Amino acid sequence: MNMQELKKLIYQGEKVDIECKKAEKSVPKSAYESYSAFANTKGGYIILGVREDKTKTDPKERFIIQHGKITCLISLQK
Repeated sequence: MNMQELKKLIYQGEKVDIECKKAEKSVPKSAYESYSAFANTKGGYIILGVREDKTKTDPKERFIIQHGKITCLISLQK
C-alpha cells in the first residue's frame, strides 16, 4: 500500500474495520483492544500516527497525520 492509498483509507474515516490511533512514544493501550476485536471478527487496519480532531466533520480535517508521517500500519485480515 502506498501513501496515497493509505491517505485514502484514513480519509474514509474510522469504520468497523479501520482504526486510527495517536501514537506519540509508544503503542497506545487502545490499539491492543482494537487488535483483539479485529482478531475476533473479519480483521481490519490499525493505523498509528493519526490524531483525530472530533470537533471536525470533514474527514480530511478530522484525521491529522502526526508529523507528516504514518508511524505504523497494522493489517489483520482473515
